[in-house]
Amino acid sequence: MAALLDRLLPPVASNAYHGPRVAVIGLALLTALMLFRSGVHLFAPDGGMQSIATMIVFEGDPDPDRVIHSLASLWGLEQLIVASLQALVLLRYRNLVPLMLLLLGVEWLGRLGIGLFLQPLGPEFFARTPPGARGILPMLVVIAGLLALSLRPPRKPSTAPER
Repeated sequence: MAALLDRLLPPVASNAYHGPRVAVIGLALLTALMLFRSGVHLFAPDGGMQSIATMIVFEGDPDPDRVIHSLASLWGLEQLIVASLQALVLLRYRNLVPLMLLLLGVEWLGRLGIGLFLQPLGPEFFARTPPGARGILPMLVVIAGLLALSLRPPRKPSTAPER
């Protein structure tokens, strides 16, 4: 158990990662996705809420969509900060890859919990199912698999004689 905890929370952050390379590649791909999503939420005029998430346009005075777009931009900033930390881990502190994958898993589980229980939005708020809602379960499976792989103990060198 202590060895598992040391792989998840190493005593020293370094670039010495001894887990499977697929976990690093997976985190890199997830980081690229996060960077794209954060850019859309941060810079799109609608925060990506209508153009990608297909949220309906709300009417009112003052315009309620401005609040939604502003919150989406703030969310994009938060995603950019998290993606930047992931990129830093990939470039400089790879032994923290398991911790980053755990945090990503917590985030996506939180999204699921919020969407189902805390603040659910029904189909009446969307023109069609948003991509994030469709991808949440497959993403959780991918992240859980990458996390499990990243926590595997490193392989011991073979002691068999060479032939």
